[in-house]
Amino acid sequence: MPISNEGISVQEIRESFDALHLVRYGHKMKDPLEIVNLRAKGTGALEKPVLRRITKRGEDTPKSKMAYCMSTERMTDFAIFRREALGEDDRVEGPAIIDEGVARTVLHTGQKLRVDMYGNLRISA
Repeated sequence: MPISNEGISVQEIRESFDALHLVRYGHKMKDPLEIVNLRAKGTGALEKPVLRRITKRGEDTPKSKMAYCMSTERMTDFAIFRREALGEDDRVEGPAIIDEGVARTVLHTGQKLRVDMYGNLRISA
């Protein structure tokens, strides 16, 4: 049951419900009403957040592991990098795995990754 932006009283909610119920079911109910779902929308002006650039990090010697490469369709040696060790403008070529601890990003042979100034991983083929 839509409600206008100006607000509505409990009595107006009851009257609107009764009218709608009468149209749909042919009678009114005398039972108390219960609001089961209520959807609200709010808008406001916020300041834009300041995006922090990441810093260039030190060298990290990657480990390696054999894994199946989907682009070559065979087992391949993948370099494994820790995500937190990657810094701005670091570049990685596949096959490689970026390990975040709870998630992994896989780069197959022929794919390339570049870390942007905010720490996003930009992958290209």
